[in-house]
Amino acid sequence: MNHDPAAVGALAELGAQGWKEQQDGDEHSDGIGKDEPEEAVPCGRGNGPDAWERGITRINDKGDDACSFFFPNGKRIIWTSSKDHPELDKSNYSNPSDYPQGAELYTSNLDGSDVKRLTNNTVYDAEVSVAPNGKWILFGSQRSGKMELWKMNIDGSNPVQITHLDGWEPGGAFLFRDGKTIIFRAWRSEDAKANKKGLPMTLYTIQSDGTGLKALTHDDGTNWSPFPAPDGHHYVFVKVLPPHNYEVFLGDINSDTQVRLTWSDAFDGYPSISPDGHWLIFTSSRDSTPGAHQTGVYLMDISSLHLGPR
Repeated sequence: MNHDPAAVGALAELGAQGWKEQQDGDEHSDGIGKDEPEEAVPCGRGNGPDAWERGITRINDKGDDACSFFFPNGKRIIWTSSKDHPELDKSNYSNPSDYPQGAELYTSNLDGSDVKRLTNNTVYDAEVSVAPNGKWILFGSQRSGKMELWKMNIDGSNPVQITHLDGWEPGGAFLFRDGKTIIFRAWRSEDAKANKKGLPMTLYTIQSDGTGLKALTHDDGTNWSPFPAPDGHHYVFVKVLPPHNYEVFLGDINSDTQVRLTWSDAFDGYPSISPDGHWLIFTSSRDSTPGAHQTGVYLMDISSLHLGPR
């Protein structure tokens, strides 16, 4: 998931509203509930672009930024930027064959103060998240000559390569609550180099020590943007349905079961789940004016699926 750090303040504010834990004392049963999730609603307050700008804090104004993530304590964030490499050609975070070289990882306070640089090279370091215990960082890097998953301490020390996937490009990785199980997507290097349309992607899990690689999807389609649920075994992801329809699905690392969560001809993507398991937040173009290609942030009540911590 690529998020501009300039939007972090807004998402934090939305999170404080929409992700407030429900202290109702209900016991959650195992497995997926029978009730259907509620219809998605937009997160914006008011109408027009000004409504989205309230509460947004810009933390960096140099270079191109992407891929941000909160530390577990909610007091700091980690983010990607090319701000310290103005000498390098401007590239494209959306093009696997043209990822920004010199994209580095930084941490800062939520207001952009106390910026600390964690990496120092001229390759692509991005697609970052933080372990649940807050002690180490998971990220994607091209420092080995191709895209692989890496981990390092929160101060940037002791980088260790996790994956060694010949012929594949892994990325977009996140950790489950156990702090060991990593979920990620990967595509074939030859498909990306050929600019294959509808780039096929497979979802995998692997342990943080590099063992236990397991494929979660087994089709030739695009399975993308996975995010773990707090129950420890479910996850949400995006599946591209024919002819070109991006929808959010729910999967389970212990089975091949997939449950469709969104039903729209528009783009639905970049899903994540609140820490209490009650809310799905995702990006959608469902309310966009035809031809405008605008997206917004949406919330869906998924408490009936019982995805909260066990």
